Amino acid sequence: MIKPGADHLYFMGLAQSSPTIVNLAEQQSKLLARLLTGSYALPPVEEQERILKADEEAHLEQYYAAPRHTIQIEFARYVIDLMAEIEAGEARAAGAG
Repeated sequence: MIKPGADHLYFMGLAQSSPTIVNLAEQQSKLLARLLTGSYALPPVEEQERILKADEEAHLEQYYAAPRHTIQIEFARYVIDLMAEIEAGEARAAGAG
């Protein structure tokens, strides 16, 4: 959804998920709205990169290489992780984390 270091560039609903892209974008909008209003703060770029690497190592094994796009997510797990990140980002924005 956010490429580390690329400020003001967001990829909403850009993944294959079940239920639908609309549901995915709705969940992502919860983080983006907070980011745009200042009630959520991203971690430092280095931390974002570390989190992405760890997430890929933990979750990509269930997917296989294919000639088509492979931006796939397990929706339920994604939402759980997203809500945890929103909470952490709100703490960062408030200066508590």
